[in-house]
Order: sequence, then C-alpha cells, then structure tokens
Amino acid sequence: MDAVSASSPGSEAGKLKEASEQFEAILIRQYLNEALTPVLQDGSGGNESGAHLYQHMITDVLANQLSQGSSFGVASLLQMQLTTPETKLEDTPEE
Repeated sequence: MDAVSASSPGSEAGKLKEASEQFEAILIRQYLNEALTPVLQDGSGGNESGAHLYQHMITDVLANQLSQGSSFGVASLLQMQLTTPETKLEDTPEE
C-alpha cells in the first residue's frame, strides 16, 4: 500500500488509521488516569475539582501524544486486523 494513499484522510485506510489512533489514545488515557492519580493527589487526600481538572488535562495531552508516536503499537495492530483485502485494493493507486 502506498504511504500517500494510506495517510490521506479521505481514503478508507486513512479513516481506519485515524480511528485506530483515537482508540489507542482512549486506552492510554485510561491507563494513565489510574497511574497518575496517586502522583497528582494532594497530601490531604482531598479531591478538589481544580486538581481533578488539571489531572484530566495532563492525562489527555499525554495520551494523545503517546498514541501519535506509535510507541505502543495498539493502533497499528488494530489497523492490520481491520484492513480487508478490498480496502487494500481500493486504496492502491491505479497505474
């Protein structure tokens, strides 16, 4: 499959890649939310709304950046599983 056709947002492969990366970001966000909760809580054990919002922002940015970096590989595995032979043929440029 051509790299240009796979990355174009209008193609099926481009849509699949974007959806796979978004799914990976959701998974990473859930992992990070649990991992960062003890780190970002204040010493009193209280759960202030400002601290919760700050934790959400940090988790969201980290998850998005990690999913775009392809370091986890969940998106690429999901993309391989969901790609059908018909999708590969549709996105192949005609000669």
